Amino acid sequence: MIKKCVMLPYEGEDTCTAVIDKAEENIDTILKPNLKQILQHLGSKMAADGVVVYNGYARFFNAESESCGTDQQWAMSRWLPKYWFKTALKLTVARRNRFNDLVVKINQAIRDVIADVSDEVDYKIGFANWDPWPIDGVEGQMCDPASTGFYPDPKQPDLQFFKPDTHVTKWEHDELKKREEAIRAMYPDGEPDPGIDQSIYDTLLWKTPDPRAEVKHKLDRRAPSPPGCPGDSDWFDPTLGLGLPDSFGKLFHPNELGHKTIASFAVAKAIDLRAKVLGVEPETCEVTDEFKCWQKQGRKGYATADRMNENYKDFCNDVSQPEHTVGWKWEKTYHQGTPDEHSFLLQLGENTADFDKNACLESYERIINGCDGNDPNNPMNWKFGGSWRRDQYTYEINFKRDNRPWPMITSPYGSCKGDYKFFYSHYELRGM
Repeated sequence: MIKKCVMLPYEGEDTCTAVIDKAEENIDTILKPNLKQILQHLGSKMAADGVVVYNGYARFFNAESESCGTDQQWAMSRWLPKYWFKTALKLTVARRNRFNDLVVKINQAIRDVIADVSDEVDYKIGFANWDPWPIDGVEGQMCDPASTGFYPDPKQPDLQFFKPDTHVTKWEHDELKKREEAIRAMYPDGEPDPGIDQSIYDTLLWKTPDPRAEVKHKLDRRAPSPPGCPGDSDWFDPTLGLGLPDSFGKLFHPNELGHKTIASFAVAKAIDLRAKVLGVEPETCEVTDEFKCWQKQGRKGYATADRMNENYKDFCNDVSQPEHTVGWKWEKTYHQGTPDEHSFLLQLGENTADFDKNACLESYERIINGCDGNDPNNPMNWKFGGSWRRDQYTYEINFKRDNRPWPMITSPYGSCKGDYKFFYSHYELRGM
């Protein structure tokens, strides 16, 4: 996925989509049954008063603005001859959201398996969820508005993942622009659709053994053998164990700060589980109420008050609640493609699955109308969004555009221009 969608994304949108779709399919067909077998087998290895902490994953990307995909260079090896006449996919907000959604689904699969297994084993098992920290605790995701593209990045010291240096120098930017213009000139009707890169089907993403296939082969030797994987007796590693250099292999894994965060959440969960073993209530210092206004955090997105006050009601009325699924998320975007584009996000904690419509309405009303501060320098009543974490519920309002006029516009303006074209008339309206 990282190769075809981010680092070497030269094989087209269909290839990237196919890879992510297959990964989502593997969650239910491979990840969940394999994980369940491991945790069940641990039952014979663990003491009755033992504890097991399963660490979850964190979402890689901030998806508030398109600028990361347009102003930073994520594709590598763009000067190799095999990529000369291909245009790399941009790391768009939509693509970042697909990666993030996959992480959420994987975490939910882990939670589901832990819930299934916890009644079958004697030891205590829990899920350590460090995902909120890179998002709400620090500016820890890649593509954060604070990012310059450098790694390490002095503007984003709390980044939690290893990433490539994606900053673009003026020379690189000009050369890339010239190359893309030359390619467009060669294909005036658009580049030919490359279709799906067939090489993806010869990877572990497709060839990882399904346990049911292995059982079927053992029961019936005429059945197809499951595909080989690293560790199988007949599997051959063409790199002879060397693999990718660390400079590449570590990308998108947690960095030193990320590992400290994971360890902190794991230890906290282990303490809670140990308290259960001892039959006592664990002591916690969890944040239960935290209100943030994005304008005070230095963000420069804003939208029209009337539109936002209508949309939050639509959002809370439209929430689709998954049955018995803890930690679910609901997000909806309004006025896409316009300067007022904004999204509402509702994220539940790992211990609740219930939705309270009245709390939803109350929370978004406060974020919208409580974050303008009655600023006399805001006579047009622009709204800036923010977040409110209320116990197990997090409510957020985010903006796609961060390049609107700043300081904010304080009075309406506009223009109208008309031209007579013999066969028709043309009018152009501009304003705010």
